[in-house]
Amino acid sequence: MRSLVLSVFKVQGNACFKAMAFHAGCVIAIYLLLYRFGAVNTFPSNINLTFLDAEWYAYIKSNGYYYVEGGTSPMAFFPLFPFLWFVTGLTPVGISIVNCVIFYSGFYFLALHFNFDFKTSLLFLSTPSLFFCFIPYSEALFFFGASMLLVGLDKQQWKYIITGLIIAVLTRSVGMVFIGAIVFVYLVQLLQRTNEAPKYMRRMAVLCSVTIGATLLVFFVQYLYTDEWFVFFKVQNAWNRSLQLPTLPFTSVGRTRILWLDGLALLVCIMSFSLGLYIFCRVLVQKKVTFNPSMLFSIAYLAIMGLVSVFYSGIWWEEGGTSLMSTNRFVFATAFFVCFANGLLSKYPKKMPTSFLFAGLVIMVFTWLMLGAYHTLPGQPNYWVTLTYFVNMSAYVLAYTSLRKFPLLLAPLYIINIFVMVILLNSHIHNFFVA
Repeated sequence: MRSLVLSVFKVQGNACFKAMAFHAGCVIAIYLLLYRFGAVNTFPSNINLTFLDAEWYAYIKSNGYYYVEGGTSPMAFFPLFPFLWFVTGLTPVGISIVNCVIFYSGFYFLALHFNFDFKTSLLFLSTPSLFFCFIPYSEALFFFGASMLLVGLDKQQWKYIITGLIIAVLTRSVGMVFIGAIVFVYLVQLLQRTNEAPKYMRRMAVLCSVTIGATLLVFFVQYLYTDEWFVFFKVQNAWNRSLQLPTLPFTSVGRTRILWLDGLALLVCIMSFSLGLYIFCRVLVQKKVTFNPSMLFSIAYLAIMGLVSVFYSGIWWEEGGTSLMSTNRFVFATAFFVCFANGLLSKYPKKMPTSFLFAGLVIMVFTWLMLGAYHTLPGQPNYWVTLTYFVNMSAYVLAYTSLRKFPLLLAPLYIINIFVMVILLNSHIHNFFVA
């Protein structure tokens, strides 16, 4: 039995391991190539890796938490990553290397579970926003915890579920999002197997309790530093986070420079919401759904994150509406996006149903309109430039949806993704806010 397990692990793991090594080499090679031609002009260092949110994590690592009434403070950031940084005593470059190892470990765990081949592994590894897993941010730990959680849900292994859940909740402020996802997963299963309702209710209660308990532990840690309970909620207004109706068109940082990326993330969220609604309606009329628990959890997570981005973000710039700032980070730099995308691609290995493609087209057009596709975007000289902008976004989406039918698209798509990833990383270390 042991030899069988090891042989399966070796066969499945080899493809993923080779893909990770190949990907790391490609990222380094393209970074050096762009540096050679002046497209990027610096390398990551202990100084430029601590810009933006990394500065807050570095502060928590060195000094702990503090709270200023009405002002920004590190209370919005959860403690597991900065405490890990403190324990290791590493420099920003050092902890970034550790983050790479943590991310690759989580991806490897996920890839083994879903049996990714070399090409599939490369496709998901090239997701541009995953560069957040290679810098002093909490994304790598969150990815690792989420990977354990998703694999545990499918295998019904409580040690993976609980461990992954605790790591993820202590890393990022996702408690309410996770509770919504947990309820969705077990409600869908309960409605399909009403005779097992008590079992699913118990599982739902246990996981919700663990999520609440881990979140309360974070609040207790913050209380020890500030002598105030639930300060996390008080600082949300200082970060322009409050429940409000959205204002159209949506915007992002740097006008159109990052709008396409946050817009694509919003598209994924709306697709997830629509699919989740479809699944729930099917089970209400007693029709079975074939999605596994990890896919159901990912659908719910992405859908709820979309709602948070739309209804919990304010207007940051006078020339636009509600900001989608950081949506790409909360969507694409997660194991939930990998699981969701893989679920769709594997469910329809050759060709997606016409009805599914039509629904996707309608959702895409709807999303582009909310991003301002009906008028000239700020900073662009005329509407033709805006139209080209959204046509390029549409072509990018079409490339992903056509991969199974036209596998040769993988190579150019992978190269484009790596170039974008390197450019985003270079923008970050120049103190430009990507997410």
